[in-house]
Amino acid sequence: MTIREKYDAFVKENGCYPRYAEVSIIWADDKSRNNGFIIALVNDEETERLDDYIFYYCYSLDDLIAVTKENGCMDFIVIENSIRFTNELF
Repeated sequence: MTIREKYDAFVKENGCYPRYAEVSIIWADDKSRNNGFIIALVNDEETERLDDYIFYYCYSLDDLIAVTKENGCMDFIVIENSIRFTNELF
């Protein structure tokens, strides 16, 4: 399932847009993999309060898709098939 299909399925199932994506990443420098990172898809008071838990901010689905591609500018790459959309962090 593509990221866009996962996103659309979340919206259809929940009746709202996701606030966060839980992801796994690969670090660009040593290619090590780490799990459990949170990417915020919105920026509001709630995400500001949770800033210690948020790894990165993407303000559109296209921004999220972009960080799954190696481009030489980012310190990490999101593993596309690891993305899980959610509105709850805890």
